[in-house]
Amino acid sequence: MPIHYVNGLDKLAFAATQVADMQIQLEQLQPQLLVAGEENDKLLVVIATESAAAEEQRTKAKAEEEVVNMKADASKALSEECRADLAEAQPALESALAALDTLKPADITIVKSMANPPPGVKLVMEAVCVMRDIKPEKDYDKENIPIAIMTRIRKDYITNPEFDPAKVVRASSAAEGLCRWILAMEQYDRVAKIVAPKKA
Repeated sequence: MPIHYVNGLDKLAFAATQVADMQIQLEQLQPQLLVAGEENDKLLVVIATESAAAEEQRTKAKAEEEVVNMKADASKALSEECRADLAEAQPALESALAALDTLKPADITIVKSMANPPPGVKLVMEAVCVMRDIKPEKDYDKENIPIAIMTRIRKDYITNPEFDPAKVVRASSAAEGLCRWILAMEQYDRVAKIVAPKKA
């Protein structure tokens, strides 16, 4: 036989031996491969479960964040609305307090000494008496004016065309300041009643 056939046969025999050895090693590794495959499958199930749980938590967190953001936006809008409502009443209140600043004890004495005050002065003084017979002061509890008092002020005085600072000033500057104060208290009370439920 020629030598190159012999070399070829030797190589084939060597390869067959190698294949047989590998086959034995493969058969020995087969149980380990099966165990590793089963462990890998179990691990994949755990990873899938944990991934699903993590995704669910992410979804919940995102939904909660959206709710919190919506509430924050609503709260901010409500706060702005309250600020705007109060700002509407603030100029009248400041004007009324400025009017009170211009009153002097002599002005009040003049009004008290009037034996038969003009109708505008009478009207204003009645309204002041309705406001619990308390002198108008800067620290008057404007936040807690009883409903019955404001109802009467609105019904009997605010709707009266004679209860107008421009008309009352003709009779008395002191009464005009008090008239402005009562109008401002009414306006502030009206706005405060709108704003209070929004603050809650």
